Amino acid sequence: MIDCALYLIITGGGTGIIPALLERGGASSYFIGSYIPYAEFLTREIVKDEKIVSQTSAELLAAVAWTKVRQQKKNILTGLGSTSALAKQDEREDRVNETYLSLKIYNCETARSKIYSLHIQYTTSDRMKQEEWCKSFIQQVLSSITEDGKLHAPDFDGFDLKSITYL
Repeated sequence: MIDCALYLIITGGGTGIIPALLERGGASSYFIGSYIPYAEFLTREIVKDEKIVSQTSAELLAAVAWTKVRQQKKNILTGLGSTSALAKQDEREDRVNETYLSLKIYNCETARSKIYSLHIQYTTSDRMKQEEWCKSFIQQVLSSITEDGKLHAPDFDGFDLKSITYL
């Protein structure tokens, strides 16, 4: 197990990762906490005037999440921010459903930090499937963090995606 501390800020899609992390024994040794600013006004407190579903907003969320772990006595400190536009019941077929995911990872041994960002677009308009994919994306990304604080390319085989972009 990696000596790490993790804090998540997720604005909606993917919040299922939180109970998934907590149901594993030993989660309290690395999982510091999470925040779900689901209402737009709560998200605006962090992202200000940025477009809510964007790379910049995900990076701002990750930076704030990282401030929650920076005092921990762990080797790898990770703040994760995620923001999504998922399917709604009454939406147009041509609407883009997408997720931006950003991680700020700090390696205490090398005193270096790195920000990783992903942009994911969905091929389905099934909201439940999109929610499950968001959770799985976050799970895949977190399991791809190495002991030296780097991110190996997550395995997204089996996901029916329109596109994935590493930003």
